[in-house]
Amino acid sequence: MSPLLARRIHRLKRLALSWLIVTLIRGLLKTLRVTREGEALLGGGVVAFLHGEQLPLLLHLPAGERVTPISLSDDGELQTHVMSRFQVEAVRGSSSRGGLRVLRELYRLMQARPQLFTLIAVDGPRGPHAHVHPGAAHLATRLERPLWLCRARCDRAWRLKSWDRFVIPKPFSHVHITTTRVAQDDPIGAHQALSQALNDHEQGRSERRD
Repeated sequence: MSPLLARRIHRLKRLALSWLIVTLIRGLLKTLRVTREGEALLGGGVVAFLHGEQLPLLLHLPAGERVTPISLSDDGELQTHVMSRFQVEAVRGSSSRGGLRVLRELYRLMQARPQLFTLIAVDGPRGPHAHVHPGAAHLATRLERPLWLCRARCDRAWRLKSWDRFVIPKPFSHVHITTTRVAQDDPIGAHQALSQALNDHEQGRSERRD
């Protein structure tokens, strides 16, 4: 088999798998009951979330143009195809591979498109779980754009034994989504405020379980 043919077959397999994943996700999302709390996502800015909560947060995509950084791995290629079906553009790279280039590209896109929403998993791509990396806070502060933290809580879900504790809501479960506006006077302060907002969410969840 020629290399060109092998690449084409590989691409077709990826496209078929992404179509199947999108079909399953959309079918699942239609069964879920969702409630929302907090500020609306309006006017463009940076939306921070945890890597493991990205599936239920597809219920809370902001209206308008959206972009997200996605890793350069094979899984990232598949995710790029999937997210394109949800009208989310991809900038390929991660904090470990091409991270500075990704931040520069996101900065350029947000400068050129003031209403653009940039969706960033603050503990991605490799964790540790719930550890906030500085990229989202830096981007929002330098561009003087709003910074939000979005969290999803499911009353019934499967949780994978992965580093990000990936959440898959069970069909017909209830998803509660909270959006918090994060203060951002400077990159360091914004990073600390984002970390504190995440800690406050985690503490609130622990108290509810108790």
